[in-house]
Amino acid sequence: MKMLKKTFSLQDAIQNKRLALFYQPRVSAETLKPTGAEALLRWQEDEGQWSSVPDLHRLSCDEFAELWKWKLGQVKEALNLIREQCGYYSQGVPFVVSLNLSHKQLHSYEWATRLLRMLAESDAPNECLEIELTEHHGLRDLIVEESSFEMAREAGVCLTLDDFPEGGQSFLRLAQFKFDKVKIDRSLVPTAADSAKVWLTKKELLRGLLAIIDRMGASSVIEGIENELHYKFLSGLPVHEWQGYYWGKAMPLAELLLMVPLNEVSANSRRAERVGLEPRMPQ
Repeated sequence: MKMLKKTFSLQDAIQNKRLALFYQPRVSAETLKPTGAEALLRWQEDEGQWSSVPDLHRLSCDEFAELWKWKLGQVKEALNLIREQCGYYSQGVPFVVSLNLSHKQLHSYEWATRLLRMLAESDAPNECLEIELTEHHGLRDLIVEESSFEMAREAGVCLTLDDFPEGGQSFLRLAQFKFDKVKIDRSLVPTAADSAKVWLTKKELLRGLLAIIDRMGASSVIEGIENELHYKFLSGLPVHEWQGYYWGKAMPLAELLLMVPLNEVSANSRRAERVGLEPRMPQ
């Protein structure tokens, strides 16, 4: 008889180390090198497999606050490891880790104050962190939201609108808040079930959305690039970054570190370690 999966409990998952952040890389549309990664929450089921957390939206506001504190602790460790093994920058461009923010956290400033405290404790450059906001539940307290966004933006944290244009509030969000980056939802990427006409139509829709994003002064990401056909068909679009299975699925931090481009200092350090020398700073 097939065993039923255990109901998700945040307290149980944290206490028994059944929660983890996996990281899905993003790549530059220009160089095709990793530029950052989205931190995605994973839960270890009773069978030992890692999967998305079931019914995450059912958590209370207090539970989301607890989860946010845990996630910030994990990202702090990740940023420190990136610094130690790879350096924060490659060719002068920061490697950015992004965290998803729940709409249930927007009723207070706590998420922003905790975020800035974590950055101060980790010594990571603030531009190495990105906050992704998805809103499918309508606008809440705009005054609190805007103020907390400004706290993060003034500190140099990148603010991203996720899943654009999914949800009835996406265009309103884009108009009311200045986002640094906008991620176009995977639903607009053609699928094998789509006709040739739909493929062409979706490509033109993507082109139009990218033009809107550009006029708003934000950079752009297209999600859901899952194979070479997707990439070749859409590669002519004026997008800044790609994300999807074609570039890598969500993976443990140790695997991500193997993909992070080295900066000059880190590259010299690794070469020195291989030959048993002390690392030297470049002249």
